[in-house]
Amino acid sequence: MEENKDKKENNEKKEKKEVQAKAILIGDSFVGKTSLIRVATGEDFNDMMKRTLAASCTEKKIKIGSLNYSVNLWDTAGQELYSKLNGIFYKSSDIVILVYDVTKQESFNNLEKWIQNLEENTNSEAKYVWGVVGNKKDLFEDQIITEKMGMDFAKSKEMKFKMVSAKTDPLSFNKFLEELVKDAKDNLLNKKENISLKNYNKKLKDKCKC
Repeated sequence: MEENKDKKENNEKKEKKEVQAKAILIGDSFVGKTSLIRVATGEDFNDMMKRTLAASCTEKKIKIGSLNYSVNLWDTAGQELYSKLNGIFYKSSDIVILVYDVTKQESFNNLEKWIQNLEENTNSEAKYVWGVVGNKKDLFEDQIITEKMGMDFAKSKEMKFKMVSAKTDPLSFNKFLEELVKDAKDNLLNKKENISLKNYNKKLKDKCKC
């Protein structure tokens, strides 16, 4: 009985120490959203990925400092730019990552429309940490959108920016995702489902007088 009680208490502590987060990737079809999520969660890159027809969710565990994060990465369909269905998946997002293909001008031009689409389908008081990702940097011979163009766009929107390649440099996207999670820390700890964690950490801090 005592052993089961201790196990239960340890499991409860573990749950309290895991911060829940929702990150959503949005952008045109075939910019590589699915591939980025695959490599971020330890799967191999697949050149034969098909178009995403519905939103899907994949969990990624991230540890930053003393906190463990459970990040739900949402992959959205990109073929309907103004789809009201996307509004359902935008709800309760903490991190929004805009993705474009550095070899496709239209995918870059449409970033403004994706921002508008999200804002029209979410609460005006919603708080997000934004990021902009230029994917497929390995296709340098076909590159149309320069790194400076991506940086200038992100800067004009006060967003973080990173050029990556899901195929040849998955580590860059992983590091960028960690940066965004770190930036979202305060918002995350104030979310209803994470309040217990915030109080738990405060109690630990109050007990420690060193």
